Amino acid sequence: MGPSLVGRVTVVTNCCTAMGKAISRRLGKAGSRLVIADSHAEKLDAFEKELRNDGCEIVAVQGITDLRSNQQRCKLINESSKRFGGIDYLIANMGENKIRGNVMDVSADQFDEMMTKYVTVPFRLVQQTMPLLEKSGRGCVILLSSISSFTPFIDCGLYSIAQNAVVSMCKALSVSAACRRVRVNCVATGFVQHDGSAAIWDKSSHDDLQNLSTMIPIGRLGRPQDCTGVIHFLLSDDAKYITGENTIVNGGLISDHLMHFQYSANDDPARVDEFFLLSKKKSLVSVLTVISNSISLGMWGVSKWITGPRSISIKRRLRLEYSTKALSISSDEYMQRRRMLVERIKNASASRNDSITSSSQTPLVIVTPSAQQQFSAPDVPYPFRQCSYFRYLCGLPLSDATLTIVAQPNQKAFTTLYFDGRSAHEELWEGPTMSNEEIISISGIDEVKKRRHLYEDLDRMNSNSVLSFDFKQFPNKNADIIKVMNEFAKKVPLREHIDCLRWIKSESEQNLMKKTCDIGARAMNAMISRSRSSSNENQIVGRLEFECRHRGASCLAYPPVVAAGNRANTIHYLDCTRVHALNDVQSKLLNITMNVRPLQLNELYFAMLDILSKNLQQIGLFKNTINQQELITLTDKICPHHVSHYLGMDVHDTATVPRNIPLQPGVIFTVEPGIYIREDNELVHEEFRGIGLRIEDDVLVTENSVEILTKHSARQTNDIEYLMKL
Repeated sequence: MGPSLVGRVTVVTNCCTAMGKAISRRLGKAGSRLVIADSHAEKLDAFEKELRNDGCEIVAVQGITDLRSNQQRCKLINESSKRFGGIDYLIANMGENKIRGNVMDVSADQFDEMMTKYVTVPFRLVQQTMPLLEKSGRGCVILLSSISSFTPFIDCGLYSIAQNAVVSMCKALSVSAACRRVRVNCVATGFVQHDGSAAIWDKSSHDDLQNLSTMIPIGRLGRPQDCTGVIHFLLSDDAKYITGENTIVNGGLISDHLMHFQYSANDDPARVDEFFLLSKKKSLVSVLTVISNSISLGMWGVSKWITGPRSISIKRRLRLEYSTKALSISSDEYMQRRRMLVERIKNASASRNDSITSSSQTPLVIVTPSAQQQFSAPDVPYPFRQCSYFRYLCGLPLSDATLTIVAQPNQKAFTTLYFDGRSAHEELWEGPTMSNEEIISISGIDEVKKRRHLYEDLDRMNSNSVLSFDFKQFPNKNADIIKVMNEFAKKVPLREHIDCLRWIKSESEQNLMKKTCDIGARAMNAMISRSRSSSNENQIVGRLEFECRHRGASCLAYPPVVAAGNRANTIHYLDCTRVHALNDVQSKLLNITMNVRPLQLNELYFAMLDILSKNLQQIGLFKNTINQQELITLTDKICPHHVSHYLGMDVHDTATVPRNIPLQPGVIFTVEPGIYIREDNELVHEEFRGIGLRIEDDVLVTENSVEILTKHSARQTNDIEYLMKL
């Protein structure tokens, strides 16, 4: 347990907190005589009994309910002197922070409360114990602080100010105390379980805890006992030449790594999902402190949660790509999709009594091409976006490839990919492409062949086979391929069959969509909270793309549409839409769109018109009195788009699936009521003109209900206004 502290007297304040208990246990086992105090009398009694049972020599000072009281501080010090004859060590543990929110919204009383608790009280304690510490000849003070002292969090700005003051106080006190042979040091902890720091992340969210643990080089959150070894060391004679230092115990998590962290606090009405660090710079002295302490302390295992110079570089190593392996589609699922497609086409033909297609002796050939690489200028490619139909059947991110599925009578369907790969010259400039083994492993296909074989293979089968193909998909430059496919004896459509399969999402697809929508929702919150500093729409576009990529998106599904003022009346196509920077009139209209929470998609549309029309009339939008039919007609002009569409790999997914059929579990759709009032609309009152609003969410149909996939994006007007103030 490290150096002996036998006979030395230690005062520990707020001893019944998680950190206070861990410190008291550690020092008691090292032989220190403990003087403990806490405002919770019952907890103090129980903890005193626990320590006595462990063989600790201890005094629990009752009645210390508020250390702001000079009388109570004197009582604590006098009791220590009376029972043990003096004080050797003071542990100024001030406990959990209870004040949260944007620092600019802090009241005068909150400011005074924070500074009193974390600055004034420990300062006065040190002043009042200094005579006894000096008399000891080995006196030492430990001030407990936080990494927020150098890394401010947006929701704990005032706490960050106070903790920075604690670190500065440590340095100032150490200089004055040195001539009295008293050392003063500070210990700044990171994210530690059960110490109150969970107020700034969602303890109920496994994803939040996992994300935070991933950011910490040691790979986990801290525990109170991770910090006690450092305190033990700093009190001991082994550290008698260390004073004025701020020792950081945070698993290697330094400010360079804390650019952003997702969180959602249940009691935060806006569910702000992001720590935005106001500063990421750290002084060289602090960096050297971490390095020097981790080297010296590591020799005798003072703390497993301190790390040294390697932590500075660990998180700077860039990963090649964002890993979604745990959420990927398996090769078995791709194989199942292809089997279901074959069966669907055959069954559809049988139901139509199509003798050629449904015959068990007629081969079926399914052909679908990949997307081609497009160029914006010579040698400047557009970002590649795979054809959704090709991707659905094999999952491969390859351009200029063709997939065929051949279902021979009484045989298992055989899948072939026709793909040339890259030449040595292309690999020099663009890097290697997938090997045949990787292609087969990902997609579960049977064979990979060069593209030149596609023509001859199709030509061999076209006289007696049925072709399922979408001619709009195939590139015009493949005239020979199109010609040979036109010679098939029978052709049946392909797209509508794949759309029907894609319409209902598998569990893997649902998980991917949930992750995608969560990234978009949280990115939207972060973008809104920073938009006040943006001077134009383009900056907001850049911020939104950054926030999405930062959270793991490899690209955006579509260019963001950001429009201010009257420009918002241009209808757009996004799938998660929010309105911010609201005035009173805009808020009235936004609240109306909120009321549209209507399952057949066409039924949703008519429900939207009904709800919007009634609410628009209620707020007095129109200048003249109008009847119900006129009201519906005008509302249709104010919201001229459908309220919903299907969603999946495409923004407007599965276009051939009608909107007038009942929704099934596994279907994902949007709900997107909007209000668009142009500046020249003479039918409405002037204050409402030039405003365009839309709220859009993505919804998954489950067995018994629905799940809003974009639920983490602030939706209510007060939530959005809160974000705008951050």
